Amino acid sequence: MYVKECEGCEEKIDDKFRICEYSGFILNHAIQDKSKNRFPYELGHLVLMPRKRKESINGLKHATDTTNLTKSELQGICELLPTILDTMKDVLPSIKGDGIERIYLATFNEDEKWHFHIHLVPRYKCEPRRGTALLTPRVVPDEDIDQVVKEMKRKLGCNSQITNRG
Repeated sequence: MYVKECEGCEEKIDDKFRICEYSGFILNHAIQDKSKNRFPYELGHLVLMPRKRKESINGLKHATDTTNLTKSELQGICELLPTILDTMKDVLPSIKGDGIERIYLATFNEDEKWHFHIHLVPRYKCEPRRGTALLTPRVVPDEDIDQVVKEMKRKLGCNSQITNRG
């Protein structure tokens, strides 16, 4: 099934936020769009999602949760995460001005119109533990998001395939 309103199916992530496309996945900084009241949870809040794929000759596959992913897609996520997480730990402290205490991985999807995706949300050392308040959207300076995207692209070598640092 293909869902027209789905950003994953439509692959209409604004280039401003797109970090990489590779091996059936898209990595981007969480979108900040004040006109639509959409904000990241933190500077460096990244989103990883599988790209649309052929389900059959007749259509494209829309994945809404992990049960819609193939074994190969799940394995691909597990292979990519260490590289992405290591790169976040390398890049984000210099932009935020503080080290990373933790990076939380979360997936929640209550709307069938949304493509399955994983949130990678950093918590910096200067921040108190916030529990569920960690998932409170924040306005982040646009120039800081631009810098995160630029540096993540550079460190990940996004003109080429990202591989597991394993």
